[in-house]
Amino acid sequence: MAPDAAISQPPEVSASLSVNGLSPRERQVAQWAAAGARNKEIAWQLGISEGTVKLHLFHAYQKLGVGNRVGLVLALRKTASDILAGITFVSLTFV
Repeated sequence: MAPDAAISQPPEVSASLSVNGLSPRERQVAQWAAAGARNKEIAWQLGISEGTVKLHLFHAYQKLGVGNRVGLVLALRKTASDILAGITFVSLTFV
């Protein structure tokens, strides 16, 4: 793949595709962080060290191409809206 191919995609497309590239634990930590939990709270909830939380967040940031929790929230929100956009809701009326 040419180096320019990855750059030519809009950042939001790259981020939304990369969410699937997160490990299950990275995704779990990212969801806690996006919900507003502090590293210490995430560590306590998941039974891991605060350093491990920071490492998972660092890897998630790299994979999503973001630099902080705000970028993380936006990437996760974009992915969620893309998933919901593909769902067709049907209204049923019972007589």
